[in-house]
Amino acid sequence: MSSSEFSNEVSLQNMTSEDLAARLRVCVAEQNVVLQADPQRKLNAVGAGTTLPLNLEIEGTVGDFVGLLSAEASYKISGNVGDCCGHSMLSGAISVQGAAGESLGAYAAGGFIFVLGKAGGNCGLGLRGADVFVRSTVGNRAGVAMQSGTLV
Repeated sequence: MSSSEFSNEVSLQNMTSEDLAARLRVCVAEQNVVLQADPQRKLNAVGAGTTLPLNLEIEGTVGDFVGLLSAEASYKISGNVGDCCGHSMLSGAISVQGAAGESLGAYAAGGFIFVLGKAGGNCGLGLRGADVFVRSTVGNRAGVAMQSGTLV
């Protein structure tokens, strides 16, 4: 599939993480992509390993490891995210309108993560340079083994 065949709106219904990764690999830099979450299941690893400066708008709730090892991508999520959102993120931004599960931003080396709702335990675990902001409460053990960065 070439980038000219890529639709800017993608339904995550019946799609695997591998299928989504293949679809995102054909995007061009600075492209805006709207992902419509499947309300019946939470897809894991959305955007994992993405290294293009894409603007991903995710409508709904998604699963674990959103933005894992991603660089330069920008995520705007209208629902909740599961565990390990932004894990080992290198750069870019993640904005979550809902809540986040355990280990938000764990080992993230760069970028900015913003959550309007609450975040689970181990938020900022081993943080290595990223900035993490949670508007509501975080679970116990927030910032454990944090090396650098900001956790608010």
